[in-house]
Amino acid sequence: MSKKALVVYYSQSVGNTKRHAEQVAEVTGADIARIETAEPYPTDFNLMADQAKHEVDEGIEPELKPLDKDVADYDVIIVGTPVWWYTMAPAMRSWLNSVDFTGKILVPFVTSGGWEGDVVEEIEGTAKGAEIDCPMDIVYQDQDSKIRVTTDREINMWLADLRDLLG
Repeated sequence: MSKKALVVYYSQSVGNTKRHAEQVAEVTGADIARIETAEPYPTDFNLMADQAKHEVDEGIEPELKPLDKDVADYDVIIVGTPVWWYTMAPAMRSWLNSVDFTGKILVPFVTSGGWEGDVVEEIEGTAKGAEIDCPMDIVYQDQDSKIRVTTDREINMWLADLRDLLG
């Protein structure tokens, strides 16, 4: 690949975002780094959800552990986040606000169990200086839901677009 790429993702519980971040890294040959909060979320799901909802509602950006990769070393940054209450995870917002993406191509992908909201647009508005390309919403379905689910074919087409983008 002619462009050097880095996958940066935040994933908390189910691991859908992590799984797709790893898939992207494997298919494209990109390096990968996980965003982690300095103070881990509670392991109890209900307590974690309460804290996360509070952070979303109040616009809190949690402190993060440093990444082991430097964005300056890459041409393309592929970022993945779950959708929490129709927005990106607060940890992703913290990270995006801490990086200057001038001259970088940013490829956002979001995972959700329903409606992805305007998260891709929020990422675009938050990532200072980034050129957005190849965004992807990956939607999973609840058992009783009538929501349209992203198919494996659509994900594979997106992965092919990423390979083309990286040259």
